[in-house]
Amino acid sequence: MSLTQRPELRRTEILSFPRALPEPFVSRQIFYTMNGRNAIYHALKALGVQKGTTVLLPAFHCTALVDPVIAYGCSVKFYTVHRDLSLDMDEIAALAHSGASALLFVHFFGYPAPVHELAEIARSFSMKLVEDCTHTLTGTIDDQPVGTFGDAAIFSLRKILPVPDGGILLLNKSKKYLPVLKSPLTYHLRMAKWAFETNVEMSTKHDAAPQQALHTEKVEISASSRKGPASHEDPEFYAMWRNWSISKISKMILQRTDLEDVRQKRIDNFNRILTGFLDHEEVKLFSKDSMQLCPLGFPFTSDSPDRIDYQLRRLGIPAFSFGEDLHPRLDLRKFPDAKYLSEHLVLLPVHQNLSEANIAVMLKATKTIFQNSTLQV
Repeated sequence: MSLTQRPELRRTEILSFPRALPEPFVSRQIFYTMNGRNAIYHALKALGVQKGTTVLLPAFHCTALVDPVIAYGCSVKFYTVHRDLSLDMDEIAALAHSGASALLFVHFFGYPAPVHELAEIARSFSMKLVEDCTHTLTGTIDDQPVGTFGDAAIFSLRKILPVPDGGILLLNKSKKYLPVLKSPLTYHLRMAKWAFETNVEMSTKHDAAPQQALHTEKVEISASSRKGPASHEDPEFYAMWRNWSISKISKMILQRTDLEDVRQKRIDNFNRILTGFLDHEEVKLFSKDSMQLCPLGFPFTSDSPDRIDYQLRRLGIPAFSFGEDLHPRLDLRKFPDAKYLSEHLVLLPVHQNLSEANIAVMLKATKTIFQNSTLQV
């Protein structure tokens, strides 16, 4: 089994028969967008958010969350995300009281946000509530499917599945919305070519990677891959592409994927890493509890002066980051915890193609780095 950052496309995801999608992707208005950021744009439009009003966003984010809101024509105000990913409800309520038309929250890395408290604040101040599920895909919170707690929910398929593109907009509480989402034929062909060449071939090219990492040999990593998840997409939001749809190949793969099986495999891998780090004080965990939602990766922070994700990559471990580049409109002096997370957060992959041997490799490499850092001190 290869040790990769993202899941690989397998033949079963192409040759199997289509299957019914689970909750929350039934009995609701669902729109397939080119990516998650386009889904944010259309969520604001579908919910009738007035241009020129204010949208509340988390201070810890990727720029792809902020740019669609600004492009739509709204101003943004940020609320605190603490180092443990908790939120300050009083602060959010105060910001809402000062005037805001919508509140967007994120299930960071698959950890459930305080949905009931946020929904109550949104109701109290007549704000539209947008549930950002781009770090997860399926699962329940208090027996209710993720993606059903707000007026709208957005998803990013590429973060969880072996697809080249794809976002989803779910509308739970809105009038009928009829956008025209269509990508040109050349785009569909390019995405199909990318999916087959990049993903299918990967399953035969990296069998030696785990053994290399086991012996902590250095592996050459391109400069572009040192930062964040490897992506063929430009991280910016382009308004001219806002009405482009998901590619045909990505939708076909989605319809042939057992999403519950994906969720369970990612949770199992998450728990294996969690167990391996429970007695390791240098690894600062966000929680010692098992995951219920489909997780993006295994997140932790470290106070090491040298970025742990960079060191892991040099050993061939496909660690990645989130929020390393915060939006320029964020005043870092007012949000020191967002700055800390931006600089100290590390994510290990937990995707559905990883084996127990892959997990052991990542644990050993991470612990080796921390042991070496301790010896140097």
